Amino acid sequence: MARHEGKTEARKSQQAGDRATQASRGSDRGLASSVGEMTPEDISGHRLILGDCREAMAAMPENSIDAIVCDPPYGMSAEPDAAEVLSHWLAGDDYHHGGGGFMGKKWDSFVPGPSVWREAARVLKPGGWCIAFSSTRTSDLLGIAMRLAKLERRDTCSWIYYSGFPKSLALDKAIDSKHGAEREVIGTGGHCGVFAHSGGGTLQDFKGYTATISAPATEDARRFAGYGTALKPSHEPALIFRKPLIGTYAENALQWGTGGLNIDRARFAYGDQAWPGPQEIGDPDRFRGTDGGAFVAALDKHEPRAGHNLGRWPANIYATPKASTAERNAGCEQLTAITGAEATNRTEGSAGFENPRAGAGRTADQVANFHPTLKPQAVLRYFVRLVTPPAIPGKPPPVILDPFAGSGSLACAAAAERVASISIEIDPDYYRIARARIEHATRQGDLFAM
Repeated sequence: MARHEGKTEARKSQQAGDRATQASRGSDRGLASSVGEMTPEDISGHRLILGDCREAMAAMPENSIDAIVCDPPYGMSAEPDAAEVLSHWLAGDDYHHGGGGFMGKKWDSFVPGPSVWREAARVLKPGGWCIAFSSTRTSDLLGIAMRLAKLERRDTCSWIYYSGFPKSLALDKAIDSKHGAEREVIGTGGHCGVFAHSGGGTLQDFKGYTATISAPATEDARRFAGYGTALKPSHEPALIFRKPLIGTYAENALQWGTGGLNIDRARFAYGDQAWPGPQEIGDPDRFRGTDGGAFVAALDKHEPRAGHNLGRWPANIYATPKASTAERNAGCEQLTAITGAEATNRTEGSAGFENPRAGAGRTADQVANFHPTLKPQAVLRYFVRLVTPPAIPGKPPPVILDPFAGSGSLACAAAAERVASISIEIDPDYYRIARARIEHATRQGDLFAM
């Protein structure tokens, strides 16, 4: 990342601030007034709304949405008192949790409560699917909130990305620190590096980083050498809910067009790495069933059966990397970029910012799309294919809703899959990014083809 010497104190102060507090900036006020809060913009069949999702959904007709795919706040703040949360929710109240969530973002302080999901359930057609990404730590709370809104839990799909870093505390070091003991440095770790990428995804810089290795200084610390406090995060759950059917599956499908999953449209092609399991390619003793599965059988008892010509049955796991820099910034070329320090609320030059284990590798360059939690197009397109019902002659085309649009990733995925969408975003900064990305996606057509 190019260094900017002699930065002003005002710039440093801006780096430390939460992007969510910048909604009062002049440019944002201008955006809100020019767009009109709660006034939808239509972008080639994709509606974008600036406003609170609960209020925006309250203005929508009942049973008007075919499916919901969204990425709501994870609530990555201090552990709540679950009994207090449930007492508020069961009484019909909203629960307000103090503090910030992921990267200190106030909007991520807690999961959306039942009142939000009641509006989502109201606008969703009977049998309509609702997929909501969550955290492994807070998916239980999100699931309860959605259940209290009378949505039915049907499954969970794990988005596997492999590349997370464990936010683990070295217990032996913590114990030595507690005792006030000084540890002896006995060596350094292997050379680590951070790859920083330009907007086009080409290698631009390589930054070295060396970690020191120290020995436990006390007997208490030696007992806990090698102990940590967290696992490596490698997946995120997407909760799969559905609005209750009216009648049977067949009756609901005939009346509302919803209730089914588009299995054939969402199949994994054989060899597709989005399916992380065995591919069974070239094994003469393994037969593929007609549903895309596989089994080993004795040749004298079973006749070979060809695999389904459309691919493997859709699974409740999907493996794909996090969004690339090029994917993240596509369409944002004319927007004002910010630095990695601003994007992560870290001080440039600090240990937390420079340490590659703290995420510097993905935030070191200036970025125009500074939303911290956007999902990759591949997994979003998979969900869009899976839950979108068929078009029915004489009825409006299917529409998919994202109440927590962020930087507009779901709408981009819907555009690539030729599905109409409605996206709602409360933050003017993110709204501007979403608008640019959706405009770009609709201009490019199938921009994010897999």
